Order: sequence, then C-alpha cells, then structure tokens
Amino acid sequence: MGAVGNLGSGALGLTVALAALYIGYKFFQRQSLLRELRMARITVDELHQKLEAGENLMILDLRSRAAFEEEPALIRGALHLRMEEVDVHLEKVPRDHDIVLYCSCPNEVSAARVALQFQRKGFSRVRPLLGGLDAWRERNYPTDLRRVAVM
Repeated sequence: MGAVGNLGSGALGLTVALAALYIGYKFFQRQSLLRELRMARITVDELHQKLEAGENLMILDLRSRAAFEEEPALIRGALHLRMEEVDVHLEKVPRDHDIVLYCSCPNEVSAARVALQFQRKGFSRVRPLLGGLDAWRERNYPTDLRRVAVM
C-alpha cells in the first residue's frame, strides 16, 4: 500500500512539473512573439495629416471577413485585404509608398504580424496603425464604404 502511495505522489509531482514546464514554455513563446511584434506604430493623427497633405500611402484594412461585413466602413483610401490574401498580393504592393496596416484586434496584433511579414520581404516603410480602426473612429476622421483590394 505504501508503494502505491509513493507511486501516486511521484506521478502527481511529475504531472505538476510537466504542467509548470509547459506554462513556462508558453509564457516564453508569448514574450518572444510580443518582442518581435514591437515596432513603430503610426498614430491616427499622423495618418490623417499625411492623407490631408496628399502623400502617397498604401492603406490596408486587415480585418477578418466577418468584421468587415459587420462594419464595412474603411479609412478613406484604404483597401480591404484579408490576412490570408496578403501573400497573393504582396508583389503588387508599391515599394515606393508608405504602407499603413490596420485591424480591429487588441494591440494591433494582426497588423503588426503582417507588417513583420512585409519587412521580411524587404519592405522598409510599413507601420501598423496605433489603435486601428477604433482609434480612427474615435477621432471622427472620414471613412469610406467597401473597397476590396483588387491589385
């Protein structure tokens, strides 16, 4: 009976150790991802000023299809491009323009991931929009309806 009790406590200890190791690994993964996604963001005020000044910008709305259908408003001049379509259209994106990416997710995670993808492909003038579409709306800046990317 004592041997079975020792085996049970050993198995429990091993299970706890494995769970702690897994949680530590996931924490490390998340911190690495967050470190990698930290990059300069453009504020909505900066973007608005650039648009008002007539600068050549490529603005891409990266919201999911469901989010886009729920709220079809876009930042004026933006094109909607789903994240899974980025690789298909990447060669059509002009390299001589500033590229601004936005989404509606917390901390601009989707926009930052795609910006990182652009940077890895040699684009140097790409930045996520700080606060995304929600921040743009809060400032009551102009929006357009539905322009799906056909590059």
